Amino acid sequence: MITYRNNSGFTLIELIAMLVIMGMLATFAVTKAGLSNADLVSVEAALAAHIRYAQSKAMQDDDAVWGIRFDAAANEYWLFDSSLDAQSSFTDRRTLPPGAEAGPVAPAGDRLDTDLVNVTLGPVRVGGATASQLTLVFDGMGVPYAASGSGSVSFGSSVEETGAPLSRLASDITIALSDRAGNAGSVAVLQETGFVP
Repeated sequence: MITYRNNSGFTLIELIAMLVIMGMLATFAVTKAGLSNADLVSVEAALAAHIRYAQSKAMQDDDAVWGIRFDAAANEYWLFDSSLDAQSSFTDRRTLPPGAEAGPVAPAGDRLDTDLVNVTLGPVRVGGATASQLTLVFDGMGVPYAASGSGSVSFGSSVEETGAPLSRLASDITIALSDRAGNAGSVAVLQETGFVP
């Protein structure tokens, strides 16, 4: 004689409990996959693109110096250009790269504020030294030069002939980035070529 058992499947309560457990597991997996650092990743990519943009503009323009200024204390950076044979405080002729949106900084709104997306800029490291303010400029061949501090520079007839406080990079630059969730990232500029990996 053959006996049949009752194979009615899951009850409604068992099905709901299973869906709740799967939902919690999916939420945990997505969080661990790193989607919580989207702002950090986007600032990192934008900063790398802006450094490349400044280098590209410097290589295209024989009559001007192009650079990028980092102010880690204010979580800001901006691009600028200056004429050769001219005094520059790194704040004149600020330029937003294409597609960039400036932070609401008075008076001109021409700086990029990483704090608006909860990302902290800095410290900026040049070799073993750190700086809260650093200016990075490129010569006509794209070779990087840097000056730390809040001063100004009198550009010569070329970047190579400018002299102090500007000097050719002797080691790589690393710009540290972090978000409020504790995620960390960085953008590097190589000393010889100005390449941003």
